[in-house]
Amino acid sequence: MLELTNVRYFSPDEKRFLSAKSIVIEDGLVKTISQNSDQSNVNTIDCSEKFVIPGLIDAHIHFFQSGGLFTRPDGLDLRHIKSYEYEFEEIKASIPVLFKRYLACGITGVVDCGGPFWNFNVLKDSKAMIAPDVAVAGPLVSTVPREKLDLGDPPIIQGKTEEHARELVRRCVEKNPAFVKMWFIFRPEFFEDDSTIMKAAIDETHRLGLKAAVHATELETAKRAVSFGADILVHSVFDEDIDQEFIDMVVKRKVLYIPTLMVRLGYRDVYRTRIELPEFEAKWGDPDVIKSWRTLMVLDDSLVPEPYRTLKEEYDLPPPDLLTTASINLRRLAKAGAIICAGTDAGNVGTLHGPALHRELELMVQAGMSAEDVLVAATKNNAEILGVKGTITEGTPARMVILNSNPLQNIQKTTDIAFVIHGSNIYQPNDLVKPTSITSVVDQQLQAYNARDIDAFLECYHPRVEIYDLTTSKLRMRGLAELRKRYSRLFEKSPELKATITNRISFGNMVIDHEHVTGFMGNQTVQAIAYYEVKTNLITRVWFSR
Repeated sequence: MLELTNVRYFSPDEKRFLSAKSIVIEDGLVKTISQNSDQSNVNTIDCSEKFVIPGLIDAHIHFFQSGGLFTRPDGLDLRHIKSYEYEFEEIKASIPVLFKRYLACGITGVVDCGGPFWNFNVLKDSKAMIAPDVAVAGPLVSTVPREKLDLGDPPIIQGKTEEHARELVRRCVEKNPAFVKMWFIFRPEFFEDDSTIMKAAIDETHRLGLKAAVHATELETAKRAVSFGADILVHSVFDEDIDQEFIDMVVKRKVLYIPTLMVRLGYRDVYRTRIELPEFEAKWGDPDVIKSWRTLMVLDDSLVPEPYRTLKEEYDLPPPDLLTTASINLRRLAKAGAIICAGTDAGNVGTLHGPALHRELELMVQAGMSAEDVLVAATKNNAEILGVKGTITEGTPARMVILNSNPLQNIQKTTDIAFVIHGSNIYQPNDLVKPTSITSVVDQQLQAYNARDIDAFLECYHPRVEIYDLTTSKLRMRGLAELRKRYSRLFEKSPELKATITNRISFGNMVIDHEHVTGFMGNQTVQAIAYYEVKTNLITRVWFSR
């Protein structure tokens, strides 16, 4: 039994914080919410300085994608560098930690919006693990094929005829998915034929008693999907401003609308090699996934396929241009009373499983939604897709996040997590996953330095790293090539080289080390001060003084 005392808890129904003297959780359920606290022999958390919200839900993720550079060879084919088979084996092995990463980020529920039939194994396994609530769909019924993603259990299957589309739906429904997902890719020359396929798939899904979720990112495809009865639109309309006809359709038919603003920024930042992760994402995102993004920075041009140039140009736009249309459309729908949900499309290149949801919420507020409405989207509204309750009420499963700060004053405070409650379990984020600190990469480069391993040493630095003299601010080195040249020579001439940290200060994205170095260039002993600037888990700038 667990009792929360002196509680302020967010009510999605009233869109405000309510007060209770006591919330008692027993056997994984909210037993009582009352103005009295007379429980005995229970664990107690005093929430008088806290803010309690329902567990967050990410209503659009993909387990079969890592978020790393190599996860979508149908977009950017780098299989000559890392095979897709190996990428997918790594994804499978990462699932237990991925589950914990979501919980550490305050996300107590996730919805996989389509993937291979392997998704249903993930759903089954989640019930025996430390994991959020999970809902999944099976393979996407698509208007186009994606052969490069087919390892024998394809996540996307083209419906070639109306009957074939219906057959694919039936195959999915046999596995008891949360809904059936369609991938309505806009092809002007085949639009009417593709529409027929989509209608057949949606009709069959409804006939079998399930909701139909549709990927339709153009106004024309989105209108057509809603007219066919789509229950969920899993992305924003990105291509043009929506009209009143579409707004009326979505509101009247109570279509669930998931903006997924974050995903386009993720692709843009990785493909442009200009990655600036917020601190929370750098801390809680998978460090191996983040590390994979830098591959484009160091690849020889001959190893990068020509389509990358097109992709880079497509995403080579400043953030306002990239998001203006989607943000305007979201604002208009929210104002009109549409049911807005919150999802990231996590797993796509540049969108991290777990922490990305918090940036999505921030983008939704920037688009014009209130913090209250965004919290409703990420809890109560998302719960309708997940198939759970998204409120803190008596008799419901206990799914809560205890925050140190008020998210209604600043939506970024959803990252200020003290505890996460999932059923009978209460977690502190650090108990679930070891966060990546700004000192981690500095320690890693120190180990490589002492081992005189030049390749491991360079992996810790940004490809455009700059090294300065601390006393004069003079630039001494720029880029990995110069760093390799200088430190290869040092390592070669210093077989007994060893650096020890005698004092350290870290703050923000800076680490300041006092280093005692022996064996320098043969047998010298050196005292040094090093200022390291760390961004996206890489050292970007250094100031040295001996």
